[in-house]
Amino acid sequence: MSPYKIFLFSLLFLLSTTLIPAWAQNEDISKYPETIRKGIVNVKNNFSSRSIDKLYTEFTRHKGIDDPIIAYSLVEIALNHEDKLNGNIIDSITRFAPGESSKIRAVLSGSFLYKLFHYYSFFNSHILLQSASIIASIFVFILFVYLLIKNIHIFFHSHKNIPILFNGIKFVLFFGLLTSMLLIFPLNKMLVFAIFTLILLIPETGAGRYFCIIVIILCVSVLPFKSNIKTNEELQIYNDVALKPLSTEYMQKIWEESGEPPLLKTMLFLKAPETFSYNAAQFTPQNKTEAVNFASSALYNGNTERFNKIVSDFSLSDNPVIIMNMNAFFMQNFMYEQYENYIEKLYKYPKYYNVFQNNQLKLGRTSFFPYHKDTVILQPSYSFNWYASTIYAFLLLMAIILHFAFSRRRIVKCKSCGKTFCRICDEGHLNESTCSLCRNINSRYSTADPSVLVKKKIQAEKYKSFRGTLSFFLTLLLPGCGLIYNGYLVLGVILTLIFSKVIFILLLKFNVFLWPLNLGIQYAVMPGIIVLFIIFTAVYLLSFLFIRRNYGS
Repeated sequence: MSPYKIFLFSLLFLLSTTLIPAWAQNEDISKYPETIRKGIVNVKNNFSSRSIDKLYTEFTRHKGIDDPIIAYSLVEIALNHEDKLNGNIIDSITRFAPGESSKIRAVLSGSFLYKLFHYYSFFNSHILLQSASIIASIFVFILFVYLLIKNIHIFFHSHKNIPILFNGIKFVLFFGLLTSMLLIFPLNKMLVFAIFTLILLIPETGAGRYFCIIVIILCVSVLPFKSNIKTNEELQIYNDVALKPLSTEYMQKIWEESGEPPLLKTMLFLKAPETFSYNAAQFTPQNKTEAVNFASSALYNGNTERFNKIVSDFSLSDNPVIIMNMNAFFMQNFMYEQYENYIEKLYKYPKYYNVFQNNQLKLGRTSFFPYHKDTVILQPSYSFNWYASTIYAFLLLMAIILHFAFSRRRIVKCKSCGKTFCRICDEGHLNESTCSLCRNINSRYSTADPSVLVKKKIQAEKYKSFRGTLSFFLTLLLPGCGLIYNGYLVLGVILTLIFSKVIFILLLKFNVFLWPLNLGIQYAVMPGIIVLFIIFTAVYLLSFLFIRRNYGS
């Protein structure tokens, strides 16, 4: 996937009055029972711990165990009632999606520092790679523009015996090659700008030049890495049946379309035995997931011998759904002593224990539950393009070789009067960034021709005034450009990197982070953005001090 493409996240509307975030754009909200949908509307209209508990009772009545979609719909509602938020309500919301508990607490916490030190939990390697690619692209382009502003004089330097037309040819050739390479590598514009940025770095000297080269290489190094999302729609159905509260109509649709897979039919039977009838006694389980469901079906039908055999063969005694279903069996058959001895095993699995207890205490019933191994339905996949990386490395290496090969022929602008000169013009004095005339005047002040001295001082003052004004506006309008223009490459590059991140946030907002595996980040990332803007503002204001030191007030 191109670094310029971004995963966009869609929030689906439940009814006409409430939002439900969805795992994907095609999420079917009709899968939820009418009582669940009405319960969410009730929470929205009467936000309280009582209305949430009532919704959770319906959630467990339909054998829901872990559903981030419902949980984050409640998070959105809670954020509109921050004055009513408290620890009990937050605990109640996390029960709907125990796997998202830490993220939900970070979103709903009223503490800025708590959010700041916990929003990292929303980030993963996919997001870091995706954002790094985009920020690197923005940075390389901005650095190219800044260096072009600083070193555009290299296209217009000439000697007396060279026609002025030659200067225009250099300029046209540079941008002609740039345009051609952008057409050749339309999906890797960052690589092209990186190569031409190295050419614009030729006039630079010192540690700043090497720092820029290293940063450019690091930016290009992310190009061969690609990430994507793999989706397993079949497993999505199994997870829905095992973990979410589903409507009868939706389950009947699955039953009719499922064909003959015994696992899915057994799970639907355990989910709604009053609606479906199925006996998996003739099937032999091939894995632990089938074993748990076939054993639970046998237990539901009173076939304890088959149940015990499957549990023994597959070592399922510590499986939370087996424990929960065994306790349901004990309660249904009034085996209270066995129940008391076995219920403690369920304490290790809070999300299952909460559902089981709510069914028992508030609904006055015990139920058998289906099981499906916790599986990541949507997961990032990564690849490294060795062929492309070889091409990128070769082109970048050629650009670096050209950079150092032409460094002896670099064209420098005099820092005193603004005149451009090269090695041919002024042998051996390029590193001083001062032309021969200014150097001679400064070193032999008393013997210089007064008319030349006055003329040169006036020219120098005008140039200093122009350069100071230009530096101020570059610093004001293009953060980092003023520093780079005045030779502070390291600090200028650091500010440009921060500025690139700011542009990334302003242009893309949260979109690059909003993807199906990252629900809730749009509510938790703000403290990190605030800190970023504080750092940017501090470095941005510091850049004015550097400019002021050069030119005074």
